[in-house]
Amino acid sequence: ESWSPEITSIQNGDTGRRRVILSVAGVTAEDLPELTLRSSDGYRVLSTDVSTETEKTDTGFIAHLDQSWEIYIETDEVTTIDAEPVAVYKEQLDRFIALGDAAEARTMKRDVGGSE
Repeated sequence: ESWSPEITSIQNGDTGRRRVILSVAGVTAEDLPELTLRSSDGYRVLSTDVSTETEKTDTGFIAHLDQSWEIYIETDEVTTIDAEPVAVYKEQLDRFIALGDAAEARTMKRDVGGSE
Protein backbone atom coordinates (compact mmCIF):
# COMPACT_ATOMS: atom_id res chain seq x y z
CA GLU A 1 0.00 0.00 0.00
CA SER A 2 1.18 3.52 -0.80
CA TRP A 3 -0.24 7.05 -0.71
CA SER A 4 0.36 10.04 -2.97
CA PRO A 5 0.92 12.54 -1.51
CA GLU A 6 2.02 11.04 1.79
CA ILE A 7 -1.00 10.36 4.02
CA THR A 8 0.38 12.56 6.80
CA SER A 9 0.37 15.64 4.53
CA ILE A 10 -3.21 15.35 3.20
CA GLN A 11 -5.58 18.02 4.55
CA ASN A 12 -9.22 19.11 4.20
CA GLY A 13 -9.98 19.81 0.54
CA ASP A 14 -7.10 17.66 -0.74
CA THR A 15 -7.43 14.64 -2.96
CA GLY A 16 -5.08 11.76 -2.30
CA ARG A 17 -4.41 8.53 -4.14
CA ARG A 18 -4.31 5.26 -2.24
CA ARG A 19 -2.66 2.40 -4.16
CA VAL A 20 -2.63 -1.30 -3.31
CA ILE A 21 -0.45 -3.73 -5.26
CA LEU A 22 -0.52 -7.42 -4.50
CA SER A 23 0.59 -10.72 -5.99
CA VAL A 24 -0.80 -14.09 -4.96
CA ALA A 25 0.86 -17.36 -5.97
CA GLY A 26 -1.28 -20.35 -6.86
CA VAL A 27 -4.33 -18.48 -8.21
CA THR A 28 -5.36 -16.62 -11.35
CA ALA A 29 -6.48 -13.00 -11.48
CA GLU A 30 -10.07 -14.21 -11.81
CA ASP A 31 -9.74 -15.83 -8.35
CA LEU A 32 -8.95 -12.54 -6.62
CA PRO A 33 -11.86 -10.94 -4.77
CA GLU A 34 -12.96 -7.40 -5.56
CA LEU A 35 -11.36 -4.77 -3.32
CA THR A 36 -13.82 -2.05 -2.34
CA LEU A 37 -13.44 1.20 -0.48
CA ARG A 38 -16.60 3.15 0.26
CA SER A 39 -17.02 6.81 1.15
CA SER A 40 -17.45 7.51 4.86
CA ASP A 41 -17.59 10.41 7.32
CA GLY A 42 -14.72 12.73 6.50
CA TYR A 43 -13.84 11.47 3.03
CA ARG A 44 -15.38 10.64 -0.32
CA VAL A 45 -14.09 8.06 -2.81
CA LEU A 46 -14.12 9.76 -6.21
CA SER A 47 -12.88 6.97 -8.49
CA THR A 48 -11.00 3.70 -8.64
CA ASP A 49 -8.68 2.17 -11.22
CA VAL A 50 -8.04 -1.57 -11.32
CA SER A 51 -5.74 -3.75 -13.39
CA THR A 52 -5.22 -7.49 -13.00
CA GLU A 53 -2.98 -9.98 -14.72
CA THR A 54 -2.25 -13.69 -14.47
CA GLU A 55 1.36 -14.76 -14.85
CA LYS A 56 2.04 -18.39 -15.79
CA THR A 57 5.27 -19.81 -14.38
CA ASP A 58 6.89 -23.24 -14.35
CA THR A 59 5.46 -23.78 -10.87
CA GLY A 60 1.93 -22.48 -11.48
CA PHE A 61 0.01 -19.24 -11.68
CA ILE A 62 0.61 -15.89 -9.99
CA ALA A 63 -2.22 -13.34 -9.87
CA HIS A 64 -1.27 -9.66 -9.87
CA LEU A 65 -3.55 -6.78 -8.87
CA ASP A 66 -2.86 -3.05 -9.00
CA GLN A 67 -5.71 -0.88 -7.68
CA SER A 68 -5.91 2.77 -6.72
CA TRP A 69 -8.59 5.09 -5.34
CA GLU A 70 -8.86 8.87 -5.59
CA ILE A 71 -10.04 10.03 -2.14
CA TYR A 72 -11.27 13.56 -1.38
CA ILE A 73 -10.88 14.70 2.24
CA GLU A 74 -13.93 16.60 3.55
CA THR A 75 -13.02 17.44 7.15
CA ASP A 76 -10.50 19.36 9.24
CA GLU A 77 -10.72 16.62 11.87
CA VAL A 78 -8.48 13.58 11.98
CA THR A 79 -10.29 10.88 10.04
CA THR A 80 -9.66 7.19 9.59
CA ILE A 81 -9.65 5.78 6.08
CA ASP A 82 -11.02 2.25 6.34
CA ALA A 83 -8.51 -0.55 6.06
CA GLU A 84 -8.82 -2.48 2.83
CA PRO A 85 -9.65 -6.09 3.64
CA VAL A 86 -7.54 -8.45 1.57
CA ALA A 87 -8.59 -12.05 1.05
CA VAL A 88 -5.88 -14.66 0.71
CA TYR A 89 -6.68 -18.05 -0.77
CA LYS A 90 -5.50 -20.98 1.34
CA GLU A 91 -5.31 -23.99 -0.99
CA GLN A 92 -5.12 -26.56 1.79
CA LEU A 93 -8.39 -25.21 3.21
CA ASP A 94 -10.00 -24.48 -0.20
CA ARG A 95 -11.06 -21.15 1.30
CA PHE A 96 -10.30 -17.46 1.06
CA ILE A 97 -9.22 -16.01 4.40
CA ALA A 98 -10.20 -12.32 4.56
CA LEU A 99 -7.92 -10.17 6.68
CA GLY A 100 -9.32 -6.82 7.77
CA ASP A 101 -8.98 -4.34 10.61
CA ALA A 102 -6.88 -5.48 13.56
CA ALA A 103 -6.06 -8.74 11.77
CA GLU A 104 -9.62 -9.92 12.27
CA ALA A 105 -10.11 -12.96 10.07
CA ARG A 106 -13.20 -14.61 8.69
CA THR A 107 -13.49 -17.45 6.25
CA MET A 108 -15.54 -17.72 3.10
CA LYS A 109 -16.04 -20.93 1.16
CA ARG A 110 -14.62 -20.68 -2.35
CA ASP A 111 -17.14 -21.67 -5.01
CA VAL A 112 -16.33 -23.35 -8.31
CA GLY A 113 -16.13 -19.98 -10.07
CA GLY A 114 -13.47 -18.71 -7.67
CA SER A 115 -15.47 -15.94 -6.03
CA GLU A 116 -16.28 -15.46 -2.36
